[in-house]
Amino acid sequence: MTRKQFEKFRVEIETSKFKSVEINPLSYGIQRLLFQKEKLNILITAAEAIPMKTTLAKAARWKRKLLRADVSLLRLQKAKVDTESTRNVRSGLMQSQVAW
Repeated sequence: MTRKQFEKFRVEIETSKFKSVEINPLSYGIQRLLFQKEKLNILITAAEAIPMKTTLAKAARWKRKLLRADVSLLRLQKAKVDTESTRNVRSGLMQSQVAW
């Protein structure tokens, strides 16, 4: 793959849009980050296949973005679990109050 072909491929991947019908903001954010991580992995693989300093620099930048996406993904997943556990506790309290 030449650099010109790589740049065409890069633009094609970077312009791909995320599509979701998720209403829950946490689920939407998680799905969007997973989509972003998939795109970054594809770009990193393609960039590392070309032995040029510019593509290797781009791969390094995308790897840093991938690490930040991992941190954000963990934070959103933790928030989702916390939110769901809070909902379960609240619904359990409401059911016990109804039983009285």
